[in-house]
Amino acid sequence: MGSVIKTSSPEYARSNGLAEKGVHIAKQMLKKCSDSGTHILDALKEYNNTPLTGMNVSPAEILMSRKCRTLVPILNKNLEPKVVKVKQVLKRLQDKVKSQHDLHANRKPVNFSQGDSVVVRRGKKWQKGNIVRKLSGNRSYVVELLGGGQLRRNTWHLKHSSTKPDRVDARENKEIDADAILANIRAGEKKVTINPNPTVRAVSVPAAQGLMTFESRQKTRFWAEDPKNPIV
Repeated sequence: MGSVIKTSSPEYARSNGLAEKGVHIAKQMLKKCSDSGTHILDALKEYNNTPLTGMNVSPAEILMSRKCRTLVPILNKNLEPKVVKVKQVLKRLQDKVKSQHDLHANRKPVNFSQGDSVVVRRGKKWQKGNIVRKLSGNRSYVVELLGGGQLRRNTWHLKHSSTKPDRVDARENKEIDADAILANIRAGEKKVTINPNPTVRAVSVPAAQGLMTFESRQKTRFWAEDPKNPIV
């Protein structure tokens, strides 16, 4: 049949926007048919007879070079076949949309080569890897992860890395030698000599200012009492 299967980038719905929009339109159409009691085939006929935005031709005219008869009244002369050429119009419309998108795009297109060191976005984390190959027809690349395995990701999920993924940090593979660590700690310690006959000295600590002793509190309480009603 000459059909070509093209797959989109995983976890990047914007690369498959046409299919996503088609699913949205189908859901809205089913919802409106259910609310109004209209048959889905009648709704599809009306949708296929509706001109596309910016092209002034309907999907039925593109496919069959004429409009379809629906429940909406229409003149017979408007049902006559008429060949329409939409490739140039569609290309011009796509170029216009692309130019408008590029004006407000936050990130410019990035190209990678085979063997480049990159980091791959996986959820909220980034993992190291390297580029294996580029897939033709889109901005997808096959990336080999540092821990093993391969992923297909869009350039939106990739960034250049300053470190090579095939070089692992030495601290991750270095075996811990407990004896060597203990020897280094002992070498850096200062020797402390303990006097076998320590001397004990009496140290007088001055009383803190603002604090009252037990006797002073008792005395203050005595003079604060009412002389006419002494506390027994």
